[in-house]
Formats: sequence, structure tokens, C-alpha cells
Amino acid sequence: MARHVQAAGGDDDDLAAALVPTLEGIVRHHMAGTRFGIRVDPADGLVTQGAEGWALTWMDARVDGVPVTARAGKPVEVNALWVSGLTGLARLQAGVGRDAAATVALAETARRSFVARYPRADGGGLYDVVDGLSGDDPTVRPNQLLAVSLPDAPLRGRRDVVEACAPLVTSLGLRSLPPGDPGYLGSHRGDPPGATGPTTWARCGPG
Repeated sequence: MARHVQAAGGDDDDLAAALVPTLEGIVRHHMAGTRFGIRVDPADGLVTQGAEGWALTWMDARVDGVPVTARAGKPVEVNALWVSGLTGLARLQAGVGRDAAATVALAETARRSFVARYPRADGGGLYDVVDGLSGDDPTVRPNQLLAVSLPDAPLRGRRDVVEACAPLVTSLGLRSLPPGDPGYLGSHRGDPPGATGPTTWARCGPG
């Protein structure tokens, strides 16, 4: 929404005025907490989530009801979107004459926390999840690219994050894991559990 209004050069402020109350409501609900443990951690302003048997991010595959990649905690892309979204909302609020102070404060808190928590000390990019069930997850995944590419991203333009994702690049797109990761499988053989019919085989990417 903020990008749309910016691209329109102020010619669509009526739409912004109509939608800002709804966006403010979304923020309030995240602050109060919603289903599946989705809430803003008051200690750092970051979004956390997780519930038994559920995979709540875009990496939501489950086998026999068990999440393959649950990622409970504070996923990097969710919080990059949170910081960017709050910053854009504050700009919209100011543009339509609403008080943006609380949104600005929350965005600044979340941004500071993001910058402090997600970069890995070894220079290998960003943690995929912080405050997870097993602590901070250093797995290299493409999710972290949102932290440097979104408008108002918390680490916008950080070249080291992009370079850390170089092993994920293929001619067909990005892998979800680098080939050197213990969990990496370059091909898939067999069918999903419970499926019938001939065995399938799929290449998951070069390497």
C-alpha cells in the first residue's frame, strides 16, 4: 500500500485514508496475539510464532501431519516484512494526518532488534530463525534476501547477505538449502506418503 501511494505521487491518498484503519487493526491484533502463537514479543518488537503440529511460514510442508520445516520462533523473512510494513504504515499515517508516533516507535524497536539479532557472527549471512525451539538457526536459506531487498528493509543493500546466498543460485532459481547442508537432497524419489500410482522422480536443482 505504501509503495502504491508513493508511486501514485500522492494522487491516491483517498485509498490510503480508507485502508490505514484496517492496517492499524492488523498491527493491534499482532500486538495482542492471534492464533497459533502469532504475536509481537514485547521484549524486542519482533514477530514470533509456533504451534504444535503446524508449519506457519511459506515453508509449510507436512508429512503425516508433522511439519517438515516448522521454523517456530522468529523467522527472518517474517520480521523483515514486519519492519518494512510498519515503516510504510507510519509513512501512510503521516500522509493522511493520523498520529504515527506509536507505529514509528514500534518500527524502530523492531529494526534495532533485527539488526542486533539476525546477522551471523561468522559473516555467513543471517539466521533463518532466532529464538527457535533449539535456539538460533544458522541454516542458509533464501528467506534472508527479503531483509536486504524490501522497501524499508532492515538491512537494505547489505551485499554480504546476498553473497552468503550464492550457493543457493541455480539456472532455474534459488535452492532452499545449499548443497553442503546436511539436510540438502538434490533429487526426490518416490511418492508422498499414502499416494497411489507409479513412482515419481523429480530433480530438485543442479548440484
